Amino acid sequence: MVFDVQFCIDAFWALWKAVPLTLYLTVLSFGLGLLGGLLLAIIRYKNIRGLNQLVKFYVSFVRGTPVMLQLYMIYYILPYLIKLVLALFGYDFDISRLSPKLLVIIALSFNMAGFLAETIRGGLNALGRAEIEAGYSIGMTSFMVYRRIVIPQVFVLCIPNFSQNLITILHASSLAYFVTLLEVTGTAKILAHNNWNYFEAFVASGIIYWILTVAIELLTNIIERVLSKNGYHNKVQ
Repeated sequence: MVFDVQFCIDAFWALWKAVPLTLYLTVLSFGLGLLGGLLLAIIRYKNIRGLNQLVKFYVSFVRGTPVMLQLYMIYYILPYLIKLVLALFGYDFDISRLSPKLLVIIALSFNMAGFLAETIRGGLNALGRAEIEAGYSIGMTSFMVYRRIVIPQVFVLCIPNFSQNLITILHASSLAYFVTLLEVTGTAKILAHNNWNYFEAFVASGIIYWILTVAIELLTNIIERVLSKNGYHNKVQ
């Protein structure tokens, strides 16, 4: 087998056009997963009865099953569940209105929330309760304590783990091809199928994922350095 260098170069630039969709799926899924993970982590941290057990099951299910399985469950089952629930209230829902892009984002967010919940819970446990109790002592409400004291400091503690979670969801976004979305991996398979140069196409896609991964690591390192210069790390230690 002869490696077609020119095809690999051409494939790289063709695949680069699919990067915006890959980043869109990655960033939005991570953001929604972060909000969900924060809520789940607070429930576990405060040990809210009833809800705590449900969150434990959710996290266990997410961490114990493949992302592909979760994607298929959301993609094939969720639309029919929505249709069934709305039918009970007399509404007719056309499941074709749910775009594959939306369903992929829901699936990836569902997965990311489970992992981020444990990451954030670890940050909450590392923070300790001294500053929280100090906030309550000066008359802050629970919402104010979490918004002004807990969340900012926990996020600083969790930045290295957030970087790995973001990279994980970037790689998981490649599964969107299996539900018809042509992100980087999906586009690579189409290009390879047209010319049967699968090796060259996947080398090109691998280089793109590597570039994006390095970019994420550099960005999070910059954020850490900026926060360190501003004294945030000293505040949380």
